[in-house]
Amino acid sequence: IVTVVAAALALLAALLIGDVRAAAVGLVASAFLGLGSIAPLVRVLPLRGVTLGSITVNPMALVGHILTIGLAGFGIARLLAARRAKEAAAAEDATAGAETDRPRASLTDLAILSFVASLAFMALEMVAGRLVTRHLGSSIYGWTSVIGILLGGLSLGNYLGGKLADVIRSESQASWLFLAASVLTLSILVMETPPLWLSHRVLDSQKPVLSVAITMTKLPGTSLPLAWPARVLLVVAVVFFVPSLSMGTVSPVVAKLAVERLRQSKRTGTAIGQVYAWGMVGSILGTFLAGFVLIDLLGTKGLLLVLGTTLAFAATMLGNAWHAAWAGIPLGLCVIAFVPSPWFEKQGLAWGIREAKGNPETTEDAPAWVDESDYYYIKVKNEPDADGQKRTLVLDNLIHGYFILGHPERLDYDYEHIYALVADRVAKAKARRDRQSRAPAPPLRTLFLGGGAYTFQRYMQHAYPGTAVDVAEIDPAVTKANIMATGLPRDTTINTTWGDARQFVERQQGLEHYDLIFGDAFNDFSVPWHLTTRQFNAKIAKLLGPNGVYMINIIDAYESDAKALERAKARIRKEKITDPKAQARVRREALARARIYGGFLGAWVKTARLTFPSISIFGTDEPPGSGLRETFVVVASKAALQGDLADLGGRDGDPRFFQDDRLFEPRPFGMEHLAAIDLRSRGIILTDDYAPVENLLAPVAATRGED
Repeated sequence: IVTVVAAALALLAALLIGDVRAAAVGLVASAFLGLGSIAPLVRVLPLRGVTLGSITVNPMALVGHILTIGLAGFGIARLLAARRAKEAAAAEDATAGAETDRPRASLTDLAILSFVASLAFMALEMVAGRLVTRHLGSSIYGWTSVIGILLGGLSLGNYLGGKLADVIRSESQASWLFLAASVLTLSILVMETPPLWLSHRVLDSQKPVLSVAITMTKLPGTSLPLAWPARVLLVVAVVFFVPSLSMGTVSPVVAKLAVERLRQSKRTGTAIGQVYAWGMVGSILGTFLAGFVLIDLLGTKGLLLVLGTTLAFAATMLGNAWHAAWAGIPLGLCVIAFVPSPWFEKQGLAWGIREAKGNPETTEDAPAWVDESDYYYIKVKNEPDADGQKRTLVLDNLIHGYFILGHPERLDYDYEHIYALVADRVAKAKARRDRQSRAPAPPLRTLFLGGGAYTFQRYMQHAYPGTAVDVAEIDPAVTKANIMATGLPRDTTINTTWGDARQFVERQQGLEHYDLIFGDAFNDFSVPWHLTTRQFNAKIAKLLGPNGVYMINIIDAYESDAKALERAKARIRKEKITDPKAQARVRREALARARIYGGFLGAWVKTARLTFPSISIFGTDEPPGSGLRETFVVVASKAALQGDLADLGGRDGDPRFFQDDRLFEPRPFGMEHLAAIDLRSRGIILTDDYAPVENLLAPVAATRGED
């Protein structure tokens, strides 16, 4: 993709540059880059990579990049020549003393305004992404909607701002644009958590507007059905389009005022350049501040308040007493939101500008912990249970685990039951080998990619005393939430390393050999693609002992061909279709619909087979192939496991788990289902160079609102 973009830019430069030699170089560079990007995919051209150290370089792409550097040299030379010509012309046109006596106009104030507006826009985009993820889950639909809607609002705002620039003559008139942006930014808070007085009298609830997408199956006011992507797009537009539009009106107006200010000095180009340069600096700083500091420090609601207040003060600097009066409102809300006082906390909750803190000691149906980190909106909910207090860890909108305080033996997630049954077989097989070798039996060594609620980690230490547990968890705030609210001891023997799981695995190469590795780092439908590839699997395999097992849970949907044909038969009977051709068409449509699901599961399994000779798949729904979204557990190892995985839950000594009062006895998928899942992989092998996991999961993410 990068090479294709480079080819397009080189072609554009060749068309725009005013030099025959440079145009020729640009066209040749574009051709080499284009061919270099295509050849590795279609395997048509007989190319061999050039090796530079340990890096293999595509030779055609390399030639294209070298030519592009030459093209850049042409461009720089032309720019320098143009600059010298401009300076010479300016020297000839200058009149003696006229420019010297005129005071030099400053653009500092206008540059600051452009900086503030751009900073606010990019910070708003970061906030929008976090809010959409919190309520609707992390998927390609959410981020696509956020980026598209905000850029659409910005574009229309730029257009309208250009129209307004024709009639705005002074900074005081431009101040109303900042005032409007401030009001509309704060309106997002109202749509996120309406104040109690408004929700009780008008809305009947404090339900966020974004969450309406979950239950909205039709276009409001019509009978037109809405697919999940359309619902996400619609609610994102309702909440964020107009605020982004208001911020987009600022830049053209500020640029026009800057041009007017420097027109007499014939520095209009400088005026536009300074305004847009400072706007870009604001965009960059807004991105970094929001992503690295402010969301973690203030939370999304706090950041929206700060943005609204900043825009209000910008309006006040340019405007009059009315603007100052408005600025007092967001400033007062900031006091309510940030002052650590019980009275202010109560008022902040009533106004919807504070998050409930949570009480780790609660025994009621209430939050035990609430936090917003660099990665997640974290909530631990308490629920009274027959065995004690049940704590539920929620990251964004996905439940990541349950834990009954004081009961590490209790597992409530169905995929954890499969984990436990397989782990028991692995532990028993290891014990048999140790007895045969008559060597001292070392404890089980386990690695968890992702901490979650630390439920299964604690289960392993309880069920197999002495088990060594390593955890690679990306977010320290998740571990803190477990310590504060799910009973994880501060002095736990579970060894947690904070950071990306792949980095941890790479650092451990050649240092550790694990009996069990559990992959649990996936969040909803947002899959860290770099933990799914063939190269990563090879690194995992090096961490496993000769008889080690790698287990991973995957959220996907799988509808078998038999189930699809059963649905087709029901439709034929219901609609009384008698024409054989029409019946055949219905069957084809049913099979085609079924096969759009299961793509990620199939691709991951197909990829894993290249590293692990033994692969077994378990589903959490019975029978397999229902078509429902579910969690699958894939068990992979370098040694054959089929005998050890037979009759899970049915042998004497197996752990006992019950679902709907029935003994849970999962069975690995048979050859028919394995072949069907392989078909749904579409032949895709996930690699570090090509891993379209979000596209494979997109059809499943689209079903979210249907359950």
